[in-house]
Amino acid sequence: MRRHRFAAFALATLIALLTPVAQSAPSLQLRPDLCPDGAILTTQDRARVRCGFLRLPENHATPSGRTIEIAVAVIEPKSNIPGDPVVMLHGGPGGGDMQNYRYRLNEPLGARTIVMFDQRGAGRSRPRLCPELGDAIFQASVRGLSADAETGEMVIAHNRCHDRLRAEKFDLTAYNTDATVADMEALRTALGFNRWKVYGVSYGSAVALAYLRDHADRLNALALDSVYPLDAPPASNAVANMMRSLKVLSAACAAQDACKTRFGNLEELFFKATRQLAQEPLEVPAMGATAAWTDAVKISAPAFMTVVHQMLYDDGAYEALPYLIERVAARDGEVFALLVNEFQGRATSITHGQYAAVECYERFPFDSRDAYEFASGPWPLARDNMTLLTRHFDICGNWSVKAVAPMEMPQRTTVATLVLAGGWDPITPPSYSKTAAERIGAHYIELPFHGHGVRADKTCGAPMLRAFLDKPDLAPDSSCTRRRSPPDFVTSLVRAPSVARELSSIANGLDFMTAPIVSSMLALLAFLLVSATIWAIIALTRIARTRTKAVAGFWARPGTPLGLAAVALTATPVAAAAILAGSAASLSPILLMIGLPISSIALFVLPWGGALCIVWGGWALISGQDRADRPTAYTIHLWLVFLAAAMVIALFVPFGLLLPEII
Repeated sequence: MRRHRFAAFALATLIALLTPVAQSAPSLQLRPDLCPDGAILTTQDRARVRCGFLRLPENHATPSGRTIEIAVAVIEPKSNIPGDPVVMLHGGPGGGDMQNYRYRLNEPLGARTIVMFDQRGAGRSRPRLCPELGDAIFQASVRGLSADAETGEMVIAHNRCHDRLRAEKFDLTAYNTDATVADMEALRTALGFNRWKVYGVSYGSAVALAYLRDHADRLNALALDSVYPLDAPPASNAVANMMRSLKVLSAACAAQDACKTRFGNLEELFFKATRQLAQEPLEVPAMGATAAWTDAVKISAPAFMTVVHQMLYDDGAYEALPYLIERVAARDGEVFALLVNEFQGRATSITHGQYAAVECYERFPFDSRDAYEFASGPWPLARDNMTLLTRHFDICGNWSVKAVAPMEMPQRTTVATLVLAGGWDPITPPSYSKTAAERIGAHYIELPFHGHGVRADKTCGAPMLRAFLDKPDLAPDSSCTRRRSPPDFVTSLVRAPSVARELSSIANGLDFMTAPIVSSMLALLAFLLVSATIWAIIALTRIARTRTKAVAGFWARPGTPLGLAAVALTATPVAAAAILAGSAASLSPILLMIGLPISSIALFVLPWGGALCIVWGGWALISGQDRADRPTAYTIHLWLVFLAAAMVIALFVPFGLLLPEII
């Protein structure tokens, strides 16, 4: 009897021990219908994409506790034959990549299986840690606050986030780089891959380095882009790194006669603008993105520092950056009005609660404000207004959990590894990437005149990465880096504010067609185009029938100038679209949101030509010799066309299409 009781007890104990593990075992379901915006995919693309969530323990050491869900996407090659998987690790901490899965369908990295996931606590993964912080950060940055006041608001907002997460029993020791590495291993196992290739950019490179350190045997190849080493300080070098980037940009501007003549010393101009903003914030006019704001938008020195810092990330923004700095130094608030949505999107694209959970746990405990003060000493104005990263010295001081030791970099590896760096990167400078490459024994390639994220360069960076993933054992051909040239800086723009406003709306996904002024203009232009077409058909028919008789007096009839006015006015938006389409290939979206290229000045001839034809048509309507012979219906039509054309001209005025500024 005693033996049976012992056996039953042992069996119950075994079941109790195994049950939590079974309940928390990773589960992964992937289906095409779970992909974000999957309904807009073609049938062929939908067959190649699967999305879903991987359920995992919040803390891998306690699998019976809270669970989380990691958003995952798997994209098969166009051949629909799975193979050669590569997992892509996004930046941050707190970034996301799932919203970009459709861009991977064109196979920019070759015909291979692409695995994407949003890291725990961020993006589309569940739960997200304090997503409301992004909007709070943005709103604090556009109220003209001083650096101390802005930081104070951010500390309060992050304290609320931290306290709420603690109250809801989140394990804040479980949202860090090591946890993401464990998530990667669980995902690899769930997908059935024995080994895979890994690509990591920015903070994703830190995750990739930790994965190399802990799971090198699961790697076929490793690509690191704009490396954020595991032992790099998060903030003490922020100003020094930014100023290095600005210095080389300034030197490139000085090497171009037009840029040097217009802007002079770009570094001095930057500090002039920053000093002015520190004394008096720049008020931004209510237009476009800012028109919906009830409070005036004001840009102070910290916000300006953040904008310049963020634009230095993007080589597509370099050509516009000297212009932006000069316009702010000239107290031109309008230039910022058209960029507000752009930088709001950047602020809210990061899950800042996850950023704090990672950085406050594993990096800021081993960095210091003293180190920051020393490293940024040569630039006191920038030092005192760089809040983007340094506010976390104060935020992390209140974070309750901290690692006991800094993270360790991997040692030299036999895994084929490529390290890419952008020569002008303001956040992870080339020295970070080069040192990491030397330490682990990797191929190192630096892309000149490029910022953060070398893979984004389609002519050199992406092809090198693809070649490496195809043949990791061969050193990539880096000859394309020697053919790079500095940006061609813009020194003048045609500023038509409302046109740029509509471009800003389009770029930010807003439905500009719903705007009353745009809808009215398009309706009037459609009426003019139909009228001009009808008149042209009638005129050609008459000429074919009566030849010279139809031509006699042709230029004195009101239909002729009014038809020409209709053609000129309807041609204006068509020409604008053509100019923008041509410019989009060579100019950055940020530049187009500020103004139009100087080559677009010819566009503004068309509305003036239309206006002159309207005056001519009005005179012919009133004094034309044929007025007694005109049918009533035709006369009414002529006057309607005259009024419609005049209204279009009136609507062109607020768009700046009659009197644009060349600045």
